[in-house]
Amino acid sequence: MTERFKPEEALQHRIGIEKQITAISTHFINLPPEETDCAISWALKTIGEFAGVDRSYLFLFIDQGTKFENTHEWCAEGVASVIDHLKGIPGNAFPWWMDQLRRFESIHIPRVADLPPEAAAEKAILEQDDVRSVLSVPVTYGGTLVGFVGFDSVRTEKSWAEADIRLLKMVGEIISASLERKRLEETRRATLAYMEAMQQVSEVIEQTTDVEVMIARVIERIRQIFHSDRAWLFYPCDPDASTWRVPVESTVPEYPGAFAKNVELPFDSAVRDICQSSLDQADPVTYGPDRPIPGNPAWQKDFSIQSHMSTALRPKLGKPWLPAHLEPERAAALQGPLPKDRRCARQPDPLSQSAPIGRAVPLGRGKRQRGYFSGRHRRPLSISQPGLGNDDRLFGRRQPRRPLLGIRSPSRQAQERGGLTLPDVAEKGVRSL
Repeated sequence: MTERFKPEEALQHRIGIEKQITAISTHFINLPPEETDCAISWALKTIGEFAGVDRSYLFLFIDQGTKFENTHEWCAEGVASVIDHLKGIPGNAFPWWMDQLRRFESIHIPRVADLPPEAAAEKAILEQDDVRSVLSVPVTYGGTLVGFVGFDSVRTEKSWAEADIRLLKMVGEIISASLERKRLEETRRATLAYMEAMQQVSEVIEQTTDVEVMIARVIERIRQIFHSDRAWLFYPCDPDASTWRVPVESTVPEYPGAFAKNVELPFDSAVRDICQSSLDQADPVTYGPDRPIPGNPAWQKDFSIQSHMSTALRPKLGKPWLPAHLEPERAAALQGPLPKDRRCARQPDPLSQSAPIGRAVPLGRGKRQRGYFSGRHRRPLSISQPGLGNDDRLFGRRQPRRPLLGIRSPSRQAQERGGLTLPDVAEKGVRSL
């Protein structure tokens, strides 16, 4: 079926399109960043109903443009949703589709069954979702292709008028501008949060010259900054060691840790893997709902751990420590799936793909290699806990092993709060000593 209008109907249709564009533009003006995803879903619903289609959607590119995924979708009543299985799709698997998008051309397919042989992959995936007609237009920002927005017709074959293509293009431009504003605002807030956190750590350090008190207070402040349930220094961060303990720790009352039990725990394969990974890689080691701790170790249940993030600290003298944070059982409710009608509030923003922990730089490299004995402290320092002998000092030239710092937090978002990284905060404490 082809959309054809009599002159009077065509005029009314164009007027209707102008009204839709005006309404959507007005809605997106001064939109708070946290409302962007729901506003996009609302816009797709608005234009989908106006155009009389079965499905409207937005795809955005991820992984440096090598993949794309369905981030937002609206479906007419009785039409099945397909958003959940259209994630992480390799762009090179659909060369015919991608070639047109890269030329910034619209993709208008009135009849999927008539697609040419070179579009066999596209035809297969469209028929899999019972799509009979498609209209998609590129979404760009600053001359860069960032995604595409489109219509599906499932129940009938449909050919769209030029006015409908224009409507889709205008909505795509509004959406891309809104996503960019969101990214910039989130970057601004992250920068402010980062500076505030660094200032908090500096203030803690300046309040005392007692190193033992200073480290305890820094660990406490790290837990507060990350909204964690448990933050600690793990010792030793040495895969060859037989046991480990937590000499410095901060926890919320309902989740005591290893320090409170005053015990040494045996190294198992999971702990060895965490220590080795923390020593080998620049980025923090993370575990959570999407990446469980391997082997389901007994200590995970003993300490009610739901997620974990750790990174090695490398003082100038001695061997590295490992900071981390973990997420106890009460976080499970926060991590659970949201109702379908709230899904728009948790859609990802693929325009901002640089996760804060991905920018982490390991301590002890190049100019950043300033340890516990740099600056005003020119002599070995030590922190002792009850029951620890001289050979078990946490600081000093006699320290034989590496330590580990950790944090437990109530949500994955807290781990990446405000663009702040665990190495950033931990290094602030290390460099000041």
